[in-house]
Parts: sequence; structure tokens; C-alpha cells
Amino acid sequence: MRDKDGADSGAMRTHVHGRGLFWGVAIGALLGAIFALRMAPPEGERFEARLKWPYPVPSESDWPREKRAGETARLEPGREGHTLVVTAGSATDARTLVRDFAARHTPDDAHLDDRLQQVVGKWKHGMPAGPQPTLTEQADLAAWLLARARWGRVLASELPVPDAGTVASIHESDAVLDAWEELVTVAEAGQTAALPRAIEQAHEAEQQWFSDASAWTGYSVSARAEAWRQWQLMRAVELEDQARVALLSESAFQQRLARIAATEHLVDLGMRLSQPWAAFASPSTRALRPLVRPIFSAWWPPLAVGAGAGALLSLLGMFVATLFRPVAGSTRYIPGFIETKPSEAGPALHVVCGVNHTAVTRAALELAAHRLAA
Repeated sequence: MRDKDGADSGAMRTHVHGRGLFWGVAIGALLGAIFALRMAPPEGERFEARLKWPYPVPSESDWPREKRAGETARLEPGREGHTLVVTAGSATDARTLVRDFAARHTPDDAHLDDRLQQVVGKWKHGMPAGPQPTLTEQADLAAWLLARARWGRVLASELPVPDAGTVASIHESDAVLDAWEELVTVAEAGQTAALPRAIEQAHEAEQQWFSDASAWTGYSVSARAEAWRQWQLMRAVELEDQARVALLSESAFQQRLARIAATEHLVDLGMRLSQPWAAFASPSTRALRPLVRPIFSAWWPPLAVGAGAGALLSLLGMFVATLFRPVAGSTRYIPGFIETKPSEAGPALHVVCGVNHTAVTRAALELAAHRLAA
């Protein structure tokens, strides 16, 4: 071989680096997927939130606001019960919807207070305008009784806790029975001035009774709320009967005034009898942590198209770059250079190049052997 010949054609072969090829394709696919999501993101339902759900599936009327595109709610059965699956266009919307649905079944203090203020606001809006004629003492007493009966009926229907059906039995508290017996005694005695305070004391006794967990062992929140509803309706019937008896001796005009005055007293009771639903408040629904995750079927089409396009463009770019890359191991002859044999030119400095140290060492040894043989 000559001094300027390659030592080994195999050693000078151009190598294809698999790791570089892999990372080039991977980076191209990643950039393509990101670009596709930015330019053409999926529409409709993109995220879902999951939560264990012992209640019926939310209906259209349960939506806390106007329903948006991609928002749905369904129940999926499982070994440990049903799971509520809510879909939405964003993870935040899906999580918020689940919490709002849960608040309808297990309302917290804030939700109950907002609902109560709405009811009291309606009562204030219905108050008669201007001063009213003077009531007799019996008519005023009947007005307070009618106001308390209406207070119980309205709040029983407005309590935002799901109906648990009829409760088989209610174990009355002695303190509550004593408070209501005192209220009846005051009403029968015609003590109109003492009646509002007796109503307040009966309300306080009811709050302690329904808030005492030991008195309602085995009852769910919905069952306890249904017991409260039944109790209020029973008391309303008794109070209406007492009011009817109190108005028997009054004129038709006073009877009509008593019913008008009951609206004014109803607003007063709405302010006096605070937090009637406090016993049924649940921990804040904002503490709920539903499982929120993207919907794969919605995100896969743009991701696949973008990643495929990015990978192809990356391969094309690497192929074009390879075409313009110098071929390893080629020999360039300088114009005007006169080729001579090493034995004729005398001592000379030989530079041996190769793709790696193994090839260089092998070429140098072969060159040395060639010089010795010459």
C-alpha cells in the first residue's frame, strides 16, 4: 500500500449513530405535538372529574349555571358503589361542577346561609306597604302563631338537603317537648308579649336536639333533615289550629288583619330564629378532592397528527444534513503536488488520520511495516 492510502476501508466507513437519530425524532415529535395543540386544541369535553357518589345522577336542573359545551354528568357502577363522572372543557370547570353537585346534597354553612337569606329576602319583598290598622291582642297573638307555622312550612320545603323519604319514627327530646308545652301554655293564656320569647326558646331547644349526634345515631344527614321537616309540619298544624281558635271571637276584619300581620311577624322571626339549618351543614365542599384527569380520546388525535408530522420533518432534516456532510476517509490531492515514493524522498513526517484511535493505531502500524518492507 502507499503512504497516502487508507489503512482499512472498513475503519473509515461512516457510522450511523442510533442515539442521535432517536433523540432527533423524539424532539421533533414533541415539538410537533406542542405545535398541534397550540394551533388546533380539541373542543368539547377534554377533562373528567371522578368522585364516589351515593346519590342520583345530577339532572339538567342541578346545573349551577348555564350548561356549556362538553359538560356532562353520568354514573359508572363499580364494586364499591357508583362513581360520578363529570366532563368539561377544562380541569377547573370539571372540579368545580363536582363540588357544586356535592353541595346540593351535602350543603355547607355558606350554602345554607345563602339559601336562607334568599328565603328571608322573599319574605321582606312580600311585606305590606305603609302602616296597618291596629290589631286586637287576640288577633296579634294569632298573627304570631300563623307566622311561626308559615316559618316552619316554608323552611321545611326550602331546606336544600335531598329528601330521604318518610322517617319511621322520631324520638322526641324532653327539652323540646317542655319548650313547646311552654309555648302552648303562653298562647292559651293569651300572653301576646311573651309569645315571641317562647317561640325563640322552642327554636333553641330544637337546634340543640337536631345538632346532638348522639340523639340521632344511625340517621344520615338526609334522614335527620327529613325528620326536621316532619317535625316542623306537625308543629305548623298545631299552631294553625291554635290560631284558628284565637280568631273565633274576632271580627272578619281582624281576622284579615291578623293574616296580613303574620307576614310582618314572619320577617321578624326570620331575623330572630337564626341558623335553623345549622345541624345539617356538612364540611365545606371546597375541601373535596375529586380525581381530575384528561380524556385520552379527546387529546389523542391532535397529539398523534402533530407528533407524526414533527417526527417526519425531523427525519427529513437529518437526511438533508447528511447529504451535505463530508464523507469520512476520503483523500484530497492538492493541485501541483508531485507524488513520490517514501523511499525516494527520504525521511518525511507522515500524518495518519482516522475515525477513532483504533483505526489510527492500525494505520500507523501498517505504514511502519510498509516502510520497513521497502
